[in-house]
Amino acid sequence: MASIFSEGYYHLDEHYQILEFASSYLGLTKEYEMPWEWHEQMRPSFQPWIAITVHKILYGSGDTSPFHVAFVLRLLSAGLALFTTLLLHRSFSHFYEGWQKKWLLAFGFFVWFMPYLMVRFSSENWGAMLFFIGLSLSFSPRLNTRKWLLIGLLLALSFYVRFQMVFAIMGLIGYLFYSKKITISSCWSILTGVIFGLTLMISMDCLYYDAWVFTPWNYFEQNILLDKAATFGVDPWWMYFGWFFDEARMPISLLIFYGVYLLYKRKSLNVFSWIWIPFLLGHFIVGHKELRFLFPMVYLIPFALTETTTLLAYFKNKRIFKKVILIGLGVMNLGLLLYACFMPAKSFVRMYQHFNSRIEQDAVVFAAAHYHCDWTYGLHYYMPDDLNYIFKDTTQLLERINDKPHYIYFKTSQKEQFLPYLGDSITATIPNWVYSFNYNGWVNRESNYVLYEFKEKGLSNDKIRSSPSNFTSYAPALNLLEKMTDGEHKELEK
Repeated sequence: MASIFSEGYYHLDEHYQILEFASSYLGLTKEYEMPWEWHEQMRPSFQPWIAITVHKILYGSGDTSPFHVAFVLRLLSAGLALFTTLLLHRSFSHFYEGWQKKWLLAFGFFVWFMPYLMVRFSSENWGAMLFFIGLSLSFSPRLNTRKWLLIGLLLALSFYVRFQMVFAIMGLIGYLFYSKKITISSCWSILTGVIFGLTLMISMDCLYYDAWVFTPWNYFEQNILLDKAATFGVDPWWMYFGWFFDEARMPISLLIFYGVYLLYKRKSLNVFSWIWIPFLLGHFIVGHKELRFLFPMVYLIPFALTETTTLLAYFKNKRIFKKVILIGLGVMNLGLLLYACFMPAKSFVRMYQHFNSRIEQDAVVFAAAHYHCDWTYGLHYYMPDDLNYIFKDTTQLLERINDKPHYIYFKTSQKEQFLPYLGDSITATIPNWVYSFNYNGWVNRESNYVLYEFKEKGLSNDKIRSSPSNFTSYAPALNLLEKMTDGEHKELEK
């Protein structure tokens, strides 16, 4: 269900560093619309190539919807996540008793945020899945040269998809040496697999950027040596814990935290400590921090929660109390699970679908919502070519298009400032009937985006100059800039 309904992304990078990179290669997103990382050639092209392939297959079969491409990518992520979870269960469930094996499998699929994160076509999720598949294979009962080669290849791919996975990879290699699972021959096999994987990834990057490029170094140079990552904010190391407790929801977050401690104490599964400790310490050192940086470790959460099931033994003589706790946690988790699976990751992405079906060709859309959210650019891959988009205006630009039908797309909290100019309501990301179930004001706390038509088609110069200040501060994007001459473009830049 999450792969169907979880439209959009958790973080901007999930879209702009993958789908927009694919869109640029396909000639759909223009060079000046691309994020700065594209110009610095610092992002790997492995996932964009997957998106490009899916796009070409669907478009070749007559399906030209970019939203269907995004759905297939989420479906691929869900399938690989299912395989990763089952492989981890098969490799490590024998460390648990019979009833704990069932808990381990249940936690792998039904902890409320797991499906939401597992369907993300993000570098965090794919880097993690490739890594944990390699980890599971290293615990296979019959290891041979082919498996060690595959393990090396998977670790190289994991690193290239998400460079920060190097911390977990170093921990795993350290454990394999410490536990003497690696011999001289297997070491050479792993190294051969790593070299093959790196060669493949470098070749794909060179083909994508049409230049000789080594994206890991470019990434390190820009974000670490030049410290550009710090420009997006610097936080102390303990912020990760505050974000985790807030986002995972109490008391579930507390149980996970305690389960990690129990997992650390369990010697039979100390390989997990060899992984998450260096991974966490590596992210502590880096100044710029975001909770999503720790998402690759979510595949260890089912094991942590399984450890906490030993607490049920304390309620042996208090069965009613135990049932109340389990039912309470189950109901809470179920409610959050349904919400995470059926709500879009970013609700405004659905508005882009309405642009395709509700607005006539050559109309003008003022994207006021993006200005409100502090980024003045759109999801170019999803934008129809036959519409004109404005994210920030100039009088010159508006005068050129004031004879066209106009629409405005904004957040409901912005409605008052645009009220004098609004005509008919076209659509909204939250239907009106949902407000009938607005118990305790929960709907009001959701982000609702609306699309309106202006009262009159076209905007006169007087209306332009008398518009609210926020309304006249959008910047042009997409085909409006394309229609301007070079001289007009340079004048606009001034």
